[in-house]
Amino acid sequence: MKENAKKVFVGIIVLAGIAVVFACAVKLIQAQRDKAMVQSSEISGVNAPKENAITIEAKTNVPTTVTLDDGSKVQITEENWRNYWDETRVNAVKDTNGVIVPVPKGYSSSKIYKKVNDENVYIERTVDTGFVIYEDTADQSGEPDGEIQYTYPGTEAQGAVIIWATDASSTVNSLVLKTAQTTRNQYVWVPVYNVDDMYGVDSTGKKWGKTYNMYNNSEPTLYGSVNNGIYQKDNNYREPDVVTSYDNDKTLPTYITEEERNEINKELTSNYEKTIASIKKYGGFYIGRYETGNLGQGTAKVVKSNSDIHTKRWYTMYRKCKELKGNNENVITSMIYGSQWDRTLMWIMETGKTYNDIAKDSTSWGNYSNASFYYFNGTSYSMKSTSSLRLSTGCAEYTNANNIYDLSGNVWDWTLEAVGTYGRGYRGGRYNLGGYSNPAGYRNYNVPNHSLNLIGCRAALYVDL
Repeated sequence: MKENAKKVFVGIIVLAGIAVVFACAVKLIQAQRDKAMVQSSEISGVNAPKENAITIEAKTNVPTTVTLDDGSKVQITEENWRNYWDETRVNAVKDTNGVIVPVPKGYSSSKIYKKVNDENVYIERTVDTGFVIYEDTADQSGEPDGEIQYTYPGTEAQGAVIIWATDASSTVNSLVLKTAQTTRNQYVWVPVYNVDDMYGVDSTGKKWGKTYNMYNNSEPTLYGSVNNGIYQKDNNYREPDVVTSYDNDKTLPTYITEEERNEINKELTSNYEKTIASIKKYGGFYIGRYETGNLGQGTAKVVKSNSDIHTKRWYTMYRKCKELKGNNENVITSMIYGSQWDRTLMWIMETGKTYNDIAKDSTSWGNYSNASFYYFNGTSYSMKSTSSLRLSTGCAEYTNANNIYDLSGNVWDWTLEAVGTYGRGYRGGRYNLGGYSNPAGYRNYNVPNHSLNLIGCRAALYVDL
């Protein structure tokens, strides 16, 4: 009996040793992955683009265009929009130039304006300079009413102006505008004139997002290639897809549950299909006006002056962006796709910025270590010197492009783009580097289970079908 007990005891010790070795091996593999990924994340331009440059042309006051099933295109007018859009989901609202925009039910178009020579100049209601929608309206008409006024402290040179607005959901007083911008989720309409520039179809019929190299080269150049109408994806930068070393790896359990792992595998492809279908039907999509905030709290926000915009894993931010829609069944929200980021940059170039502003040096419109500008600290304006300072999103007019804030700097923004088997793509720049090294078109990647104070995320919204 004693001999048997001794054998059992020895067996237990051996098994325990094996378990410890296995656990250490798993941790070592993960550490090696992470180390390799961090090292490679400092190297830009992995798998350089092969061919197929895209031309950027100036576009202003272009009517909203939808794409029909046969590939033909129709311009949306005040008279025909009901023939193509679901009026139970959207209101057709005219911008200041008469361009029709689909405003989802549950959101209102902006009527914020400032006085210029006694004229009302609407500053959030023109597609070419950023058509903004606010979540939650009282009457669901897309046209809120009731005039309010707010004076930002400071001077106009600092970004402060006396502005007026309409907001049906708030009491009329001097703080309503500030409250609306800091509490209500906001998105900016991004028109898509040629949806074929955003996606391609491979030989099996699967849709893949088209993403472009817009970093330190002479023109936007497609990752992957198109031959005889068939899209061949880039094996590194691609979407929609999983990164098998993390999304599928069951030895790394703490940050993603089995249910979520299965969900991501299915959702990434099905949601991309829905995104493209919605863009075809409605002629564009909405991008988060600010970097996604409240990441460490119960409900995420896309609002002005939120500082909780970093230090969460990709998986947490993926969930947070999905939840932004709340109970609104007319829309779907998600972390932004890389192809949506690229389309947004191209639209910004079509309406004013140069390619150099996007691809080579974004210092003039981003929070970088070499940029100096005024920002709002919550009570007054301060001057940020040429130093490293992460800021609350949207607190400086300096970082505004087409009513979208911090697209070029502040923190990098995760996207849904998959990179190799290890990484998720992030875009833009960061506050502690120069705008010449990390312009708005910058693309890199990291492992999705990292939570870094340098990386946040950007949301997108589209009309559900």
